Amino acid sequence: MEAKKALYEILDKMPGGVTFTGGSIQYHVQSITGEYHYPSTMLRYMREWRCTHRKIVCIHKGKSLYQMIGSKP
Repeated sequence: MEAKKALYEILDKMPGGVTFTGGSIQYHVQSITGEYHYPSTMLRYMREWRCTHRKIVCIHKGKSLYQMIGSKP
C-alpha cells in the first residue's frame, strides 16, 4: 500500500477531537506500509487531505501537535 493512501485511510477513520503529532502519524503509516517516510512528508500529505476533507488545526507548531476538528461525515 502506498504511504499516501495509508495516511488517508488513517485520517478518514480518525474521530474528531483526537490530537496527534507528525511523528505518530509517520509511525502508523510505517507500521502499515513497512516503509520509512519522513514525518514532514506525512504532514504534507495531511495538508493535501484537509483541503477536501475535515479540518485539522495546529495546536503547537514546535511540538508538531495537531488536532482533528469535527466528526466523520
